[in-house]
Amino acid sequence: MKLTDAEHELLNSDNVAVRMAMRIVMAEAQALGATQLVEVTSAHVVDTLQFGLGQASFDFADHLRTHAARVSVPTTLNTGNIDACTPEINGESADYVAKHTALYKMYESLGARPTFTCSPFQEVSLPSFGEHVAWGESNAVSYVNSVLGARTLRHAHFSSIASAITGRAPLAGLHLDEGRVGQVLLRVSGFSAEALSDGLFYHLLGYFAGTVAGSSIVVVDGLPDTMHQDHIKAFGAAATTSGAVPMYHLVGITPEADSIEGAFQGSQPLRSIDVTHTEIRGVDEHLQQLRQDEPISCVAIGAPHLSVAEVEQTVEALDRSPQPRVPIFLSVSRHTDDVIQARGWDEKLAAAGVRLVHDKCSYFGAVLEDRRTAVMTDSAKWADYGPNCLGSVVAVGSIEDCVASAAQGRVVRATREWA
Repeated sequence: MKLTDAEHELLNSDNVAVRMAMRIVMAEAQALGATQLVEVTSAHVVDTLQFGLGQASFDFADHLRTHAARVSVPTTLNTGNIDACTPEINGESADYVAKHTALYKMYESLGARPTFTCSPFQEVSLPSFGEHVAWGESNAVSYVNSVLGARTLRHAHFSSIASAITGRAPLAGLHLDEGRVGQVLLRVSGFSAEALSDGLFYHLLGYFAGTVAGSSIVVVDGLPDTMHQDHIKAFGAAATTSGAVPMYHLVGITPEADSIEGAFQGSQPLRSIDVTHTEIRGVDEHLQQLRQDEPISCVAIGAPHLSVAEVEQTVEALDRSPQPRVPIFLSVSRHTDDVIQARGWDEKLAAAGVRLVHDKCSYFGAVLEDRRTAVMTDSAKWADYGPNCLGSVVAVGSIEDCVASAAQGRVVRATREWA
């Protein structure tokens, strides 16, 4: 490893936690074949979300806290296992809630912002094009690389906080020009303007992209240059659910894809696929476990966390709808909840029986009263994770479909041209 003088100082710091963090970053670099590190300007830490890591993860956080480690760059925190804003929604034991609340506070004590969201790009000062950062969380990683043009690896537990403390990451993969070359080309054609303005379409397209691309970088041609940011978010989240797409180029939309040739940096696609009604219909049918008019017991909207615009869309749909017959769960960040309160939407949502979920996703933990419930969702990500995490059966539609379904207590989906 070629370390700078400053990096040698980190490696030999008087602080035990800093030395450990630097060793983690160097081990990651060696595993990736990197010979040097790069300075990062921000981090998004995923260690607040605990699944399958056991006591070691809590001990790791306590070690950092005990030795007074501090983040050296602006750092946000990912979702976790509990809703610390509304403890009664957790449905877990008091000991479980207390343990995870303490974990949240440990990472806050290191200087990280208590954002607890999977979509930090919706609410923080964003990195600029070409900036090197150290972000975790699959949907956030794909967004920051693709839409903002900043550069990050897909950081995992231990490595994201290690980079936040040291301000360093391995100079490898997506940090390098050659690591950002498109690999799989999707050509979208034959869809009407109505279809291309439908939020559900982008969930399904993203899910298809992840299925066929796996961990490859996807280039998508044929989408409108007026594509909404929430639709881009939906595409990326779905692509990192069915696959592990670390970055995507949307031709004429994202900053490194002014053309197909630019997205591939002059090289040829490893694979080219035409996306027509047949492909989107296939994904739609795959995700639908509940059919039109089948009863549901609740609606879950927001995976990833809803933007302010998506909450407004939900509120407007509720204004046009009869009183819901089944509960609606909206997953939002603390920041978005502040906006909800400021705009007076909280009263409208409460009157409609809507329950806000913070700090976590509603397909994790015991948010839904009955884990094996029938759920209508707006999210391909939820439709994939819900059955796997909770044993739920699901239907997926737009936000408007979800509100209509809640009002009827059954699956209500608008007719679409690919159906």
